[in-house]
Amino acid sequence: MALKRCKQCGMLKEETCFRPYTHSRGKSEPSRYRICRDCESINTTYRRAREQLDKGGLSLAESSQLSETVSKILQLYRALEAKGLQVPEYGVKKKKSAAETAVDKLLAFYGQQPQEQARQSTVDIPTEIDIPDDLNIWLTQDVNEWIENGLSPEYLQETVYESLKAKYRPQLGYDSERGLPIYDDTFKDVLNQILRRFDDYEDSMEEDVDG
Repeated sequence: MALKRCKQCGMLKEETCFRPYTHSRGKSEPSRYRICRDCESINTTYRRAREQLDKGGLSLAESSQLSETVSKILQLYRALEAKGLQVPEYGVKKKKSAAETAVDKLLAFYGQQPQEQARQSTVDIPTEIDIPDDLNIWLTQDVNEWIENGLSPEYLQETVYESLKAKYRPQLGYDSERGLPIYDDTFKDVLNQILRRFDDYEDSMEEDVDG
């Protein structure tokens, strides 16, 4: 049986561990989601626990149990992020002030610790960059063109994105202290935007199937 790697937990699993769907309108060719059923269950549990906590009206025991669940899943999400894996957005969103935005940009450039910037001093990360054409096209192209050309979310995520990532975010070295690879992050934000578009496209396909 064919194996597939989950983009969230990073584990290789049998294809039956991933939900199937039909990737485009008018086509019957099946595909499977990139997040395994186990991770989907974890994400649903986290989302529902957060919703219940935000809604309130819980007993002390219920609130304590849900808070523990949320805390454990957050710990898992952060561990997966540290390994370079993709997790859902989490936490309470709030509009950042101009000062907070400026701080985030400076931290992204210099690193949160002095030694971190020193290790990555060979990487020049400009504040403004020219986006290459083969990246820009995936940021601007109409999703309907993907549908008309029969491009599945799986193809966009696993073939197109991975090839762009290999080209525009190469590994430069390895941080032995933290046990993590060091990448050229010049186009990291652009690549994340492209992947988000591909994931949103996958979500729209799911809505079509479920609807």
